[in-house]
Amino acid sequence: MKEYVALLLFIFFVVVVLPLVVVSLAPPFKGNIVMEAKHDEKKVFILRSSASFLDVSRVDSELKRDLRLPDLYIIETRNITMVELRGRWDLSAYPNVDRVELYYVKPGRMVEEKLNLTIVIYPTYEADIYENGKFLNRTPNILDKARDFGIDVRAPRDLSVDKEKREKLLKGIFGENILPAKWVIFWRLLGSTSTEKNITGGKLYTISGSFSLIESKDSPEIVWMGREVGVEKRGVLEINLTELERTKEYPYFFLSASFKGDPIVLRGNEPRLGYTTRMKDLEEILDCYYRYFLGGGNPLIRNYTNMIPGLFAQKWMLGYANPFDLSPITLDERRAYVEIHIDSVLRGVIKPEELTGRMFWSVMASWIVNYLFISALLTIAVWISRRAW
Repeated sequence: MKEYVALLLFIFFVVVVLPLVVVSLAPPFKGNIVMEAKHDEKKVFILRSSASFLDVSRVDSELKRDLRLPDLYIIETRNITMVELRGRWDLSAYPNVDRVELYYVKPGRMVEEKLNLTIVIYPTYEADIYENGKFLNRTPNILDKARDFGIDVRAPRDLSVDKEKREKLLKGIFGENILPAKWVIFWRLLGSTSTEKNITGGKLYTISGSFSLIESKDSPEIVWMGREVGVEKRGVLEINLTELERTKEYPYFFLSASFKGDPIVLRGNEPRLGYTTRMKDLEEILDCYYRYFLGGGNPLIRNYTNMIPGLFAQKWMLGYANPFDLSPITLDERRAYVEIHIDSVLRGVIKPEELTGRMFWSVMASWIVNYLFISALLTIAVWISRRAW
C-alpha cells in the first residue's frame, strides 16, 4: 500500500508539480537591455536602460503585431518621466570599427535616396570628388588615400581596372566624405564604372559609384567613434516618456557601424519603443499568457496541456461552446483568446485578474485532470491485478 501511495505522489509530482516548476522558472522577458546588436553571432553592442522593459517580441511576435504593440514596452512607471540609456561597443568581440552611430528615429523621419559619387584622378595623382555632379572635395594623392583604406595599389590604373579595389576606394571615400555630413542609418554600393582618357601629361581616370541610402532627419542621439564615447562625449540618451505616450507610431533605435568605409552588418538593432500609463496590467496579462498558454516557451509543456482528457477541462474553464471537441487548442486560438480579452480589460468589461485567473486555472485544471485520469487508470490496473492473483 505504501508503495502505491508513493507511486501516486511521484505521478503527481511529474504530471502537475514539475510542469508548474518549469513554467515558473521560464526565462523572464522583462529586463533593462534595450538592444543587443550582433556581428557574426557575437554581441558587439549592448544598450541598457535605467527602466525595465517588457520584451513583447519574445512573448509572441504575432501577438505583438496583432495588438500593434512595440518590441519593447516600458511598464514600471513609479512616477518616472525620463529614461536614461547607456550603450557600449564591445571591442573584444569586434575591434575593427572606426564609426558607430546610434539613432533614435521618430516615425516619418526617414528618407530614401540615391547618390552618385565620382572620383576624377589626374596624372599628378590628385583627385577631385563629386557628389551628384557637384564638387565635394580634393585629395592631393589618391594612392596614399587608397592605402589608408587598406588597398594595395601602385598606380591609378590599378584602381580603375580592378573592380574590387575600385569599389573599396568608393566605399572609403563615401565613408570619409558623405557619412560625416549625413545621418545615414543604412547604405550600400549598387555598382561602379570606370573610364580612362588620354590628356596632356598622362591619363585621366574617372571612377563612379551609385549608392542607395536611408537617411534620418533626426541627428544621432549617441555617437561612438572607435574607443571614444561620442564626438561631444555624450554617452547617455534621455527619453521623455510623456512624449512617447503621445505618439501614435513607435520610434525605434537603429545602430550603424563601419570600418574604413565598409559597413558592418549587424543584427538585432531595430527595436521599437513604447510607453503608456493606460496599460498598467499588460505585464501581468502577457506574463500569464507566456508562462501558461505558451508553457514558458516550452513546446513539450504546451503539447502536454493539450492532452486528453485535461484538454476538455481547459476548454470548459475557458468557456468553449463544445468543450468535448477532440481538436487541441492551437497557438492561434490561444492568441485570439488573449487579444479579445485584453480589449475587454481595456474597456472595463472584465478585470485583468479575471483574465489571468482563467488562463492560469484552465491550465492547472488540465494538468490535475490528467493526473486524476492517470491515477484512475493505475488504480483500476492494480485492482484487476490483485483480483487476477
